Amino acid sequence: MSVLLIDPDDELGAAIVARLLGEGDEVRVLAAQPGSWKDRGAFVATGDPLDTDLVERACTNVRTIVFTFTGRSVHLSLLDSALTPAAAAGVDRVIVCVPTPDQGVLRALDASGLSYVAIVTGRRGFLPKRTIEPTQVAEAVNAADDLVGEPKLVVDLTSEEGLAELKLGGHA
Repeated sequence: MSVLLIDPDDELGAAIVARLLGEGDEVRVLAAQPGSWKDRGAFVATGDPLDTDLVERACTNVRTIVFTFTGRSVHLSLLDSALTPAAAAGVDRVIVCVPTPDQGVLRALDASGLSYVAIVTGRRGFLPKRTIEPTQVAEAVNAADDLVGEPKLVVDLTSEEGLAELKLGGHA
């Protein structure tokens, strides 16, 4: 089984790919442009991440899909278009990295029926409680992927409580 990043942010996606590969996971990336994902060790599917048929094919034998939203706006259309085909392909878990808790994202995750972890990363330049580096987000994604059971969690990495939920308390 493997992990699929759908249309990842370059910097955050690179950190996640490196971390997951370092943990021995097979990592796939679905992106409109192949970029340097293959050079980083990921298997790459190139195409429109909004194409539900492509998403379903890319999700074959994938246990977890990961979204990395880093800007002010979360692309709900991307999330909405990917969740149904991911579930049809047998994906078990969704991990969504978002700068702030987003009610639209949480509604979409709840409606999907999949287990999920929404990781709140804080917004750079808005004086978050702590600066969360891409490597720390990658560590949180790895921990969220390894959780047992069927979690439906929102984890705020800018707080001690959020770090403790994923047993990442060493970043205080």
